[in-house]
Amino acid sequence: PLDEIILNLERCRLPLQALVVTGRNEQMKAQAESLRGKVAVGLRVLGWSDNVPELMAVADLLITKPGGLTTAEAMAMGLPMVLTHPIPGPEERNLDYLTRNGVALAAPTLREIPDLALRILSGDSERREMARRARELARPDAAHAVAQVARALLEQGSYIELLAYPPTRSDDSAYVM
Repeated sequence: PLDEIILNLERCRLPLQALVVTGRNEQMKAQAESLRGKVAVGLRVLGWSDNVPELMAVADLLITKPGGLTTAEAMAMGLPMVLTHPIPGPEERNLDYLTRNGVALAAPTLREIPDLALRILSGDSERREMARRARELARPDAAHAVAQVARALLEQGSYIELLAYPPTRSDDSAYVM
């Protein structure tokens, strides 16, 4: 579907630069690279990258599956999303949550991606509002909160209060006295 997404993006009729990050999937990387020079979309293809936050910081839009880690990173960066092809179960719930909260638009088919991308990219106020909502919903401190709970559990025998009142932000202490 990656080649289909890229080919469909040509329909946006905007001067687009697409950055495709394929991770460790060499076949997908080769597939994307084979389209370079054949499409009107400026195309840069990367495999594995340790600097995803920096890449997201310069992006105006993310087109992806609604996986938890990627969407959490995008929300922390205030990056609007077009989501497609969720894996049944958790990704479907992510898709529902993110679209319901105005952070993302859902593309039930690949053919709908260009129209949704155009809507976000040409609607400055909608893009800004999606970015604001994403940052508002983001929990960039979630790992710290989990670590605080784990530490408190290790230091104390009881965790009933922690389950009832987990820390909500990184500056909250998870210690139960």
